[in-house]
Amino acid sequence: MKIIVKYSLTFFLCIAFATLFSQTEVDSLKILLKNTRHDTSKFYLLVEITEVCELTEVLTYAKPALELADKLLKVKIDEQLSKKIALRKADVLSNIGASYNNEGNIALALENYKNGLRIREEYDDRNGCARSFNDLGTIYMNQGDIEEALDLYNKSLNIYEEIGAQDGTALCLNNIGAIYLRQGDIPKGLECFETSLKIYERIGDKAGTALALYNIAEIHSSQNDVVIALNYYKRGLKIQEEIGDKEGMAYFYNNIGSIFKKQGYISKALYHYIKSLNIYEELNVKAGTAMALNNIGGSYMLMGDIAKALGYYSKSLQLYKQMGDKRGIALSFNNTGDMYYRQKNIPIALAYADSSLRISKEIGFPLNILNAEKLLSTIDSARGNFESAFAHYKQFIVYRDSLNNESTRKASIKNQLKYEYEKKEAVIKEQQEKERIIAEEKDRFQKIVIGSVIVGLLLVIIFAAFVFRSLRTTRKQKLLIEEKQKEILDSIRYAKRIQTSLLPSEKYISRKLSDLAK
Repeated sequence: MKIIVKYSLTFFLCIAFATLFSQTEVDSLKILLKNTRHDTSKFYLLVEITEVCELTEVLTYAKPALELADKLLKVKIDEQLSKKIALRKADVLSNIGASYNNEGNIALALENYKNGLRIREEYDDRNGCARSFNDLGTIYMNQGDIEEALDLYNKSLNIYEEIGAQDGTALCLNNIGAIYLRQGDIPKGLECFETSLKIYERIGDKAGTALALYNIAEIHSSQNDVVIALNYYKRGLKIQEEIGDKEGMAYFYNNIGSIFKKQGYISKALYHYIKSLNIYEELNVKAGTAMALNNIGGSYMLMGDIAKALGYYSKSLQLYKQMGDKRGIALSFNNTGDMYYRQKNIPIALAYADSSLRISKEIGFPLNILNAEKLLSTIDSARGNFESAFAHYKQFIVYRDSLNNESTRKASIKNQLKYEYEKKEAVIKEQQEKERIIAEEKDRFQKIVIGSVIVGLLLVIIFAAFVFRSLRTTRKQKLLIEEKQKEILDSIRYAKRIQTSLLPSEKYISRKLSDLAK
């Protein structure tokens, strides 16, 4: 029996790669809040705290934030400020939704997500609406309502494409890929994740790239292509180390451990689980810590060290209870029940398995219902209660088929998935083609400009050379003319001097004429 049941890919999207402040920074915001008297400043600080604190703390700060928002919105204030406060109120409602979702209170999670969506629609916050549709889609997917989840993801995807938000587009493709996996359509799921990976790499989003690598690795892991899966996990881990995302590193260590466990290398698996645990404990991430403890417990159980396994399972269960995480509680109960069954302690195993099934049904956790039903069937069979064992086994088949079996898959949903994906893929290809044409046109234009500049420079150089040469010729001609003029003038002056020296002067002629007249 499978000991560790992983959360869905979409749950990972919401938790593992979220950007969280350190506890020190959260504490700094709380100190600022204590020293702030202005209502508007208090409101913004409360909103920021709900963004970065643990999900279990969200309600503590969200409720006063909502009260302040309503108080501020009743006062006549600037229209832009009113819009800003209203949209931040929508953010608080989304954070409350995330908190209730974490607790397994789906009804309240949906209510708050929808209230936030209404505000965003009222103020035409398209990016915010896309986020709301995505959050709601994730809840419906985890509840097994594939058709509704798909509709919401497509709404989110359409908005992201219209506003040109490539990171949002990539995220939606990841979620749609997760739906394909739920439907058992591995090739389509892989296509979605690979398209998402290309977008993240193109826009240089390293965190998104790591996310897409994770999802691709998960597909190969589910197909038992452990070598390929391990390669993708290691690539993702390297990126997380580059960007310093310790929580992301912890999650990759955890999944690398799971690969080694599949290969039967339990010691290597345990080594990576412990590395994951150490980081989670350092960051005080309770959900991650609980998950790592569960996996370490499973490793020790496989090694036959029941005492250590029970110790780690107990610690994990305590943390999940502290957080109010009913999914985690159900998971821990199931793992503990399986361990007691292996010890042949049937009464205790039955109690844990019953609790796991009850909580899983209460919160609508189909993946764990599947495993709890199978465990109860096995336990009842060992007890000799074959009628109950058969009933549980039938329920196990029902849930298994609803999640994984091709024969029970709705043809209309699959066709819709195919149509929607191909439509989105065509849009992406068209956009890529447009970008390619624009890039080529831009490159051609740049070449023309550069060529024109070079030709222009050459013409200028040629013209300058011509002018320079003309000037030199003109200067030479001028000098030559000046020299000739000088020679002519000198000749004239010389002739005049000779003439003057040879001919009698005017006075002499006048005197002689006077003498003759006498």
